[in-house]
Amino acid sequence: MAHRERSASKILLAFSLSIAACSVKTGQADLPWINASAINVQWENGKACYNHRPINGILYTLNRNNRDTLMISSYRSGLEDGLWKLFYPDGHIAEVRSFSMGRKTGLYTAWWPNGQLKLEYHFENGEYEGCCREWGPEGRLAREMHYHLGYEDGSQKLFYEDGRIKSNYVMIRGRRYGLLGTKNCVNVGDSIFKK
Repeated sequence: MAHRERSASKILLAFSLSIAACSVKTGQADLPWINASAINVQWENGKACYNHRPINGILYTLNRNNRDTLMISSYRSGLEDGLWKLFYPDGHIAEVRSFSMGRKTGLYTAWWPNGQLKLEYHFENGEYEGCCREWGPEGRLAREMHYHLGYEDGSQKLFYEDGRIKSNYVMIRGRRYGLLGTKNCVNVGDSIFKK
């Protein structure tokens, strides 16, 4: 039995070393895979650095048993660049998002631990763009917002857990029209205390 455990440990070590040495084609150049737990990443002037040099590579993080991946993040010249993935400890996917030289881009998708879709946001040049939706853990739509250049634009809806509309308004040229889902404010001085 001890021989099997030693053999399994040797195989796992060889596999880990091969992962650390491999590279992935992402755009113009091959990027090395780097175990994030093996280096000390610092942030300098908004860039991820190791030994004061910007990171160029794909960082990965393993869970405590060193067998399952928890996170994969890609950097070019110290800036977030490429596909990022985050996993739950049980191995199910939690988030997938993309970056382009430090800016959020494309679709950002996240899931609840039960596998239900949690959110879908769209980004362009680091800003919200288009329709962004969120769902509760049971799969019911909780929010549906529309953006242009990072600002609310068009139809905006929020829902209660039972599916009823909580807020329903439209943004047109920065002005809000419709039901906000808030109570009207009453100035105390204008009501019960004046006679």
